[in-house]
Amino acid sequence: MTKALGSVGASYARLLEGGWFSGQKIERVAFAATKADHVDDLQRDNLGKTLQYMVESGPTNAKPNVRRSFHVISSVRCTIDDNIVDSDGRVKRVVRGVKLGGTLQQSFSAGFVPAGAVPKSFWSQPFFEMPKLQPPAFQGGDTFPIEHLNLDGLLVELLALLSQLAAEIGVSTAKNAKNASPIKATARKSRRSEDQVAFHVA
Repeated sequence: MTKALGSVGASYARLLEGGWFSGQKIERVAFAATKADHVDDLQRDNLGKTLQYMVESGPTNAKPNVRRSFHVISSVRCTIDDNIVDSDGRVKRVVRGVKLGGTLQQSFSAGFVPAGAVPKSFWSQPFFEMPKLQPPAFQGGDTFPIEHLNLDGLLVELLALLSQLAAEIGVSTAKNAKNASPIKATARKSRRSEDQVAFHVA
């Protein structure tokens, strides 16, 4: 998995800089680790750090890039965070949800989530197992919105970038219109709008 995500990250890194032959370029790429609600809140930062490490593990992708961001999200939240006390009296952080096909809410722990580099032994042992949980029953209307996790932050970033691109296109077109025909100004605007925003879900 680390090698695969490293290759994906390297591909997007080239597009951020601009393709050598095609000339295509993207403005920003966001990588998202989904189903983050299946992991307790004390380990979600680890999930994001592990995703970042994997994406940046490629040899051509190690340098930091401000136009590359990492997110931990759930489009539909299936769990709530909770505490349980084990047999030794220690408090453990868990999530509570309904198992797929079940009816009763239970406590679950996905296990240990590394923060960054993942040792090879992690993949060969059951340190982590994502529980299969079903989404809550949806109630119609604006009074009962669908709960999510950090999806608003991802959308805010996207909308802010689109607003920035729209402003840049408007300024560029206004400047060019003074010294160019309407046909040329339209062509320049069209080329600028080819810039892309990419989102990769892991």
